[in-house]
Amino acid sequence: MKIVLATISLLALAVPVSATTDRGPAGGHCGDLAAQAGHCGDIAARSAHCGDIAARSAHCGDIAARSAHCGDVTASAAHCGDVTASAAHCGDVTASAAHCGDVAARSGHCGDVAAAGNILLHNI
Repeated sequence: MKIVLATISLLALAVPVSATTDRGPAGGHCGDLAAQAGHCGDIAARSAHCGDIAARSAHCGDIAARSAHCGDVTASAAHCGDVTASAAHCGDVTASAAHCGDVAARSGHCGDVAAAGNILLHNI
């Protein structure tokens, strides 16, 4: 019995923490400055995030796409909801502002194609 418990303990230590916390594209989404810079930092990163119709569709399209972006339906609701929900997505109001620039950009962040295009133009 002690051997079995010791083996299980060693296996548990061998599993990296990121394997249980990383949710694919959402992993490190707003976690630290480097991740934020990758998300909205330069034109190439913003282009991948909001650049063309296909990218915007994947970002704010249907439940499956939002799920891939934020992990699950609850996280998706947090991503596209109100100011409180935005804080849940990015940690605090300052981080939320860094995510999309300003209140006007956030309001257009999950709107229609024209509004989504404004995020990219606003941040260039």
